[in-house]
Amino acid sequence: MILVEPEVNRPAPFYDVAIYGGGAAGISLARALLGRGLRVGLFEAGGLEPSPLAPDHPYHGQSLGLPYAVAGTRLRYLGGTTNHWGGWCRPLDPCDFAEREHVPLSGWPISRPDLEPYYEAALDVCEVSTAHLGMDAFDHDFGYDGFLHRAIPEMRVKNFLFSTPTRFGIRYRQDLQDAEDLECFLNATLVRLQPTGGAIDKSVIKTSSGKSVEVAADCHVLAMGAIENARALLNSKVANGSDFVGRCFSDHLGFTIGTALLDFSNRYFTHSVREGEHQLRVLPHLCLSEDLLREHRLCNLGLVINRRGQLSLDALGLGVKGQFDRFSGGYKHEFRMLVRVENTPNPESRVTLVDELDPNGVPRVALDWKPNAFDYDCVDRLAELLPPLLASAEGRLRVRRIEDGARRSGSYQAHHLGTTRMSADPSFGVVNANLQAHEVSNLFVLGSSVFPTFGFANPTLTIVALSLRLAEHLAGMSGKVNG
Repeated sequence: MILVEPEVNRPAPFYDVAIYGGGAAGISLARALLGRGLRVGLFEAGGLEPSPLAPDHPYHGQSLGLPYAVAGTRLRYLGGTTNHWGGWCRPLDPCDFAEREHVPLSGWPISRPDLEPYYEAALDVCEVSTAHLGMDAFDHDFGYDGFLHRAIPEMRVKNFLFSTPTRFGIRYRQDLQDAEDLECFLNATLVRLQPTGGAIDKSVIKTSSGKSVEVAADCHVLAMGAIENARALLNSKVANGSDFVGRCFSDHLGFTIGTALLDFSNRYFTHSVREGEHQLRVLPHLCLSEDLLREHRLCNLGLVINRRGQLSLDALGLGVKGQFDRFSGGYKHEFRMLVRVENTPNPESRVTLVDELDPNGVPRVALDWKPNAFDYDCVDRLAELLPPLLASAEGRLRVRRIEDGARRSGSYQAHHLGTTRMSADPSFGVVNANLQAHEVSNLFVLGSSVFPTFGFANPTLTIVALSLRLAEHLAGMSGKVNG
């Protein structure tokens, strides 16, 4: 059932699993635990509708590094940021899970095959149509005659598919309302976790009226996003023996890398394709092979090629190195090439707490976002690598390198990543392969905050897959799995 807020006069509730955060992660986990004989509590800090971003809003904080909208990139109501999600879906690539010597702190304690069955199930949760192809749709060549990846052996196509997009707080609200083994509380802000020994004894929740309620549970799961997950752990002073809580904050950066003269058939932008009887909305990215990424010590990345009008080439002027050459047959269209980059983990890019308290008495955050210089260098090396590759396919690229003075101009995509990273070694992370805190037996952390490295894919599909995997683990721990 869904309740407006916790009742302060009732006995302290007890749950098998208490979940804090009602976004894609929390809702997916809660739904996956239904019908397993477990008593589940889901605590969402907001209500059913968005509230104004008032000056005293709990999400306001300081931005100390690369400028970042600390409050404006988040939503505090049921469904979380799925309420403004564009529906972009793609799994992480196998290489994203692997240890790469040129990518710092790389290597997940799980592999892509470990997550594969949960990715399959996540497609249904996110309502992504793949025709009959399933996960193969993400790397399927949908009859792309004339596309560059067919003409250049070192290149691949990697597709993004699209959710409707699913607004989790609306689409799955009735499931939460009808569930007999779940209580979903709105306007219920997690203030702190209270540990006893090596476990969480209880949590403290604050209602919209300012009253405090204690919650006891066998297992506590933080699913509030990368900033709030770190904030809760730092404020509670738990699970931070490694000093990695709040560290390695990241987001995906995107840059215009140049302008290409290509045959018009190269539709590396969102369009519809027909697969049998199905019509799919697809955004293919032009990508480098894993061998080429390793050879040139590049992080993972994908190129989108957008059409542009017949602009004067002189308009590109400043900051552009190189020039166009005419090639046989002339060119058919001018394209703007955008690169979406995998940013690499930087322990100095971090979330910390400041002395100022929000209306719930929780310290506000300071976000010091510091992308590694390596990430910008990868884009520069790509700019050097692309022209000869395109030339082999009778294309031309006018490259715009990222000059030192323009390194702050990349656009971020509001994908909060890192801060409670997953690791096999407790010295280099916060949670283990099962998302269990290394130091706290009954505390789990969920969401893209646990990603050790980030790929270039949007995180939602992976967040949901990890939620479904965690549900299996928690149900198995309880010994109450039905059937």
